[in-house]
Amino acid sequence: MKIMIVEDDSDILFLYKLIFKKEGYEVIDVSSVEECFEKLDKTSPDLVIIDIMMPGMDGLEACKKIKEKNKQNPRVILISARCDEEAVRKSFEYAKADAYLSKPVSRKKLIETIRRFI
Repeated sequence: MKIMIVEDDSDILFLYKLIFKKEGYEVIDVSSVEECFEKLDKTSPDLVIIDIMMPGMDGLEACKKIKEKNKQNPRVILISARCDEEAVRKSFEYAKADAYLSKPVSRKKLIETIRRFI
């Protein structure tokens, strides 16, 4: 399974990459939404994990765009420090995310969520 991680915090990106590689997943790590769209069709990930709070286009818009336009239609998990009801609602209703996780997210919860989509 191939996972693309879209995260602008290099420490968090590095940590996610280590976790997923240890679990045996192929990892594509990108630090911007723009880079995500550049690599999406070339790499065909099965799952995309996007931080909502990204510079430029945010994770909600990125998720919505991926769901509307991507032929492979990968599953998308949104992650955010915001855990209010409005943020969660928009993630599912507007962006059509497959899952939503609140930061900080435990390694166990992250892996459990990913395994739901295998």
